[in-house]
Amino acid sequence: MAEYAISTNLIGWAPIRRELFGWPLDGPEGEMVRTLEPGDTLIPKFAQNPEYTKAGGQSEYQRAVCRALGLNYEEELRAYNYHVDGGAGAISFLLAVVEQLPVRDGMPSGPWAMVEVGVHELPHPITTQEFLKLRATPLELARQFKAMAAPGRHIQKVPNGTMAAIAAVGAQPSDQRADALRQFLLVKANTPGEALERLLAASRPPRPGDRVVLVNEERIPGVHAVTKGGLVPDGEDIALPPRALLDLFTAAKLRRARNFRPANPLAAASALADFVAGDEDVKEIEHFAHYHDFYVRLPRNVNQALQIVKLPIPEDPEPAPLADAAASGEEDDPNVEELEDLLGLTAEAVRNKLPEIVLADSVFNEAVTALRSGKHLLLSGPPGTGKSTLAAAICRAVVDEQFDVATATADWTTFETIGGYLPTPDATLRFEPGIVLRALERSHWLVIDELNRADIDKAFGRCSRCSRAARRRCPRSSSRFGAETARAFGSGGPTRRRTASVPTPSPRAGD
Repeated sequence: MAEYAISTNLIGWAPIRRELFGWPLDGPEGEMVRTLEPGDTLIPKFAQNPEYTKAGGQSEYQRAVCRALGLNYEEELRAYNYHVDGGAGAISFLLAVVEQLPVRDGMPSGPWAMVEVGVHELPHPITTQEFLKLRATPLELARQFKAMAAPGRHIQKVPNGTMAAIAAVGAQPSDQRADALRQFLLVKANTPGEALERLLAASRPPRPGDRVVLVNEERIPGVHAVTKGGLVPDGEDIALPPRALLDLFTAAKLRRARNFRPANPLAAASALADFVAGDEDVKEIEHFAHYHDFYVRLPRNVNQALQIVKLPIPEDPEPAPLADAAASGEEDDPNVEELEDLLGLTAEAVRNKLPEIVLADSVFNEAVTALRSGKHLLLSGPPGTGKSTLAAAICRAVVDEQFDVATATADWTTFETIGGYLPTPDATLRFEPGIVLRALERSHWLVIDELNRADIDKAFGRCSRCSRAARRRCPRSSSRFGAETARAFGSGGPTRRRTASVPTPSPRAGD
């Protein structure tokens, strides 16, 4: 049996009131609902606001959903606001799939995939912040569910046992849940050993799964993960003091770069500067969104700001500032985060993830330029020159370990890459996602190794722009298409086929 977490709002709430769960079939979530089997379990996390955005914009669609289900919209809206209560009851109940139902017509935006569900109400609802900090909640899921989940990511598979852990937490009053929640802590320290001493002295012994942000007057050693062996780095060291970061981000703000949102970086730098200047050696980071948006993203914000301050200060009037994740809460868009991560990607960041190989600066610069411009990336060269190692380093510089690796073969078809239907014991068909869709479902990048081994027409489908007779002349078909599409697929999927070829000279050390 499989377990899933769901990020939804009143659109998901309304069917559950009829002991149903569903999603429009025109998206990946609908296909996932079609794969649900009896006994699968669902953890619905409801947004703080019934329409995701305080400004509204979904009410007509939600009214249509309620009408199709025979529900009164105003009553459901009141019930949602009462039970969810601005996030105090983000998880009020858990669901178990009873059976698959026929596709439901007459719904807004076309047919919906539907399952019947059993509803298990929690004695004590779990708040948004508790869910995001639960040790049972994968950190990557918390990152995606801390705000509005991006399209295609509202339903996420979670490790088996997550449901039972959340049910156990929901059986306890809120004042008895401390052990079930991760700690996110600021510590004045220069080394992990010093940080551990400060934590113990402050009666805050860390447990595996906690995250500790090290900072001192000279530098910011950054995020460290707590393991059974102690504290290990879980991010990049920043060789600048907090006060210098304030100056850096202020200077970057003056340039008004289109994709630089200064509020979170400035808030992080200010918080760190105040903490270092204060009397406390240890301080709790209360909100997961602050931990992630302030401190996890801080090295990338620094890289981005270092590039931006090289630009001239514009003379035109300052435009209205863009909202930041910390300010906008549920309205944040993870797709914007990913774009900013790419804009903060630098050759130095990749080089830091690749200590065992020495490559020419031009290799790093061309690869970074291609990715930051939104292109896919081809790494070509003789065996043993570090192509796969470099691809992994690029991924780690942007998404840490959130990437998958697959090796192409001559037998690949669209079944292996995209997916296809398989018969089940009850004589029905179930969609089995391929490597690309599995990466999308997990919000991972995908590195395809040895892509030249695959028949591209079979593996990804023929080019739709040209006829069979003209395919040899089309740069997107046949072997040229294969040479131009090998890349680390970003979590947005293979929607564009522009590429940049990057030569990889022989390394001085091993591959």
